[in-house]
Amino acid sequence: MLGNPRPPARPRRVPNRIPITLSDSRAVSAAALIAYIDRMEELCPLLPVSVPEGIPDDSPATIDGKIFRVVNHVYGVESQDPAPTFTRRMDVLFKRDCRNAIGRLHYIRRGPHGMILFVQYLRTIKWNTDGIPFTTAALKLSEVVKEMEVIWCMNNLP
Repeated sequence: MLGNPRPPARPRRVPNRIPITLSDSRAVSAAALIAYIDRMEELCPLLPVSVPEGIPDDSPATIDGKIFRVVNHVYGVESQDPAPTFTRRMDVLFKRDCRNAIGRLHYIRRGPHGMILFVQYLRTIKWNTDGIPFTTAALKLSEVVKEMEVIWCMNNLP
């Protein structure tokens, strides 16, 4: 057989991510996490009215109450340990399989029972505590910040 029957593979496109330095990762990552949380807090009041408002509803049947339900009722394996609780909450709300057909996150919600509540939860975490997965947390938070920025930008197109 002459030649290669398969076409050459296209170069893999790497998504833009904020680089996280692994040397002294605890200090760098803690600062990066706080910066992401600050940015999320800045974006909360800028979410357009086209984004549904979060509601204080514990019913699993409602999407609009998802953030409220997760922040108030979802914990890690050890409920007193903030690291597994943070990871589980992030996975339930913002994991890659929580996107719709066009790639947007399902559970971004505005208002006091939406992303504002989630930012309040993030502010309760002591990021310098041992056990917090800094690099993973920074990557997860950066995805949520990017999503909020995209939503805001889409609303502000001329």
